Amino acid sequence: GLKVIVIANESELGEDPVYQRWKEKVIGKTLRVGAEAEQVLREVASELSVQSLRDCVLGNLKLLAGVLKALDSVNYRSVRALIFDVQRLVVAAPRLERSSKVMLSLLSFSVAVGSLLRSDTIGRAQVDLAETVKALGSNAKRSEKDRRLIEVHGRLSTMGALDPIISPAMMARLWCDGEID
Repeated sequence: GLKVIVIANESELGEDPVYQRWKEKVIGKTLRVGAEAEQVLREVASELSVQSLRDCVLGNLKLLAGVLKALDSVNYRSVRALIFDVQRLVVAAPRLERSSKVMLSLLSFSVAVGSLLRSDTIGRAQVDLAETVKALGSNAKRSEKDRRLIEVHGRLSTMGALDPIISPAMMARLWCDGEID
């Protein structure tokens, strides 16, 4: 006679037959909870100290939210850290903020590729995503991980999120080691 609330990540449980049988017998209603990408970006923007970067985020909410949606999964703490890394870069090289296109390119690349790196979808040596996908070639026997990476690459490239303005190797150093050269 007890009412029980089960909190689970069904996308991670997948189609496990044991879970599916259990769910069918035990769970009456399923509620889905998720973060709203644009709202998260607004919150992060409100914390930025560089006004031009804040304006760039707020002025491009739909595009940046689209980049986040193009990824298989998103860790919003990582997204926040990546945006703050862009802010550190802009503070270190103030001429970057002269162009909103440059800052948007840095933001979209950082959010897209930095998120892939932080989620271990790609390694540090694969940060130049265009070159990484090109190196995979047209092998019909690609792994599932490689196929997903190619699919994500396609979605991100149509949004213009793969033009780093700054070398991918330097961006990887920034994300992994915190170094700005």
